[in-house]
Amino acid sequence: MITKYRYSRGFSLTELLVAMVIGLLLLGGLVTLMVNSKKNYSQQDYSARLQENARFAMQFLTYDIRMAGYFGCSNNIINNSVAAITPTESASGAPDSITITYGEPYDPGSEISLNPSAYSPYSTPNTLFLNNTVPSTWKDGDTLVVGDCGSNSIADIAASGINLATNSVVLDLSNTSAGNLGRIYDPNSTTGGPITVRRLVSNVYTIANGQSGIPTLMRNNQELVEGIENLQLLYQSLSGGGFVTGASPPSNIAAVQLAALVRSVSNENLSDREYGSGADITQDKGQYTLLGTNVSSDTPTIRGQRRVFNSTLMVRNHSL
Repeated sequence: MITKYRYSRGFSLTELLVAMVIGLLLLGGLVTLMVNSKKNYSQQDYSARLQENARFAMQFLTYDIRMAGYFGCSNNIINNSVAAITPTESASGAPDSITITYGEPYDPGSEISLNPSAYSPYSTPNTLFLNNTVPSTWKDGDTLVVGDCGSNSIADIAASGINLATNSVVLDLSNTSAGNLGRIYDPNSTTGGPITVRRLVSNVYTIANGQSGIPTLMRNNQELVEGIENLQLLYQSLSGGGFVTGASPPSNIAAVQLAALVRSVSNENLSDREYGSGADITQDKGQYTLLGTNVSSDTPTIRGQRRVFNSTLMVRNHSL
């Protein structure tokens, strides 16, 4: 009986303590592994979002810059009231801005086929009768590009100028030098040819804080892509030469260089949207060079990844 009791008495206190220490060491290693895995996942997620935001910003700017000056099959504006690209240069490394203007290429049903002699039946010669329905994006007061392959005229839609019943648009030419619609025809044309009518697109790109307080790429004062801290732009003339700033841009811009400083953005509910460890602040001095311009990050004390993205874009519509 004594021998049987001795072999069934269980663990000693020392054995139990040793087992607990080993279990705590294993649990601590597992927790450390999970924390590091979560941090690595967050870093990769923020890096992916940074690159995605940069890609979106570059995509919007690239499309508009390449479309600058597109007004149909001719870029000749007879009333000379529209610039394809209007730079705005900011001082002391602050973000630049740019205004890009072109005719909307996807307006449906905007072609009308008339010749100069066809104006006489109309009591109001400044009325356009479209082949199809007036595009839903057009509004009273919008600016239109009206022209053939010889020249274009810029004119506003008159107040209450859209008539959906007749698919017609009345133009207000009081503030232009276009005269009546007969002046938009190519004077060398023998057939008259079709007239195209497009809505004039004018997009202004700036950098400003969005509603969340994060620096954001804005288009016409509307938030477009967050995390864009700075934008620098240079311009090259059609005649060649080097790229210059928007302070003295060439009269005929053929190419645009742009550089964007992009910051990672966290989804976490933190007051400063911070990311990373204290070492990241030490590594990020908040100073970057964008196309030869030294700029400071918007808030260098906010921890996060930052990268500079560059691109050179050609303006494609000089040959029209």
